[in-house]
Amino acid sequence: FPVTIPRDGYYLAGGGWEMDSGDNTAAIRMAVYIRKNGTTTFGQAELHTKSGVNAYVAVATGMFWLATGDYVEVMAFHDKGSNVTIPAANMTANSASHGWLMRVG
Repeated sequence: FPVTIPRDGYYLAGGGWEMDSGDNTAAIRMAVYIRKNGTTTFGQAELHTKSGVNAYVAVATGMFWLATGDYVEVMAFHDKGSNVTIPAANMTANSASHGWLMRVG
């Protein structure tokens, strides 16, 4: 999801996503990226999963400068080759899919 920056400043960003064990039928690669304006990558994380278990990957960035009108994307990827279901948030999977952006100065 892209978020447009309303005001110049220093920001922190992050995000993550979870894949349910039922969709994790083969060891695959999961990733999440934080990008500025569709090109510059501020942070990324990868996970190589083990079949048959819930898998979760997350990334948090350091502080970076954004100008008014810039936009930030939190992007999730996998290489399973077919669709996966992101579980609904509940008491055991309360961060199944999320992203955040915080202005710090």
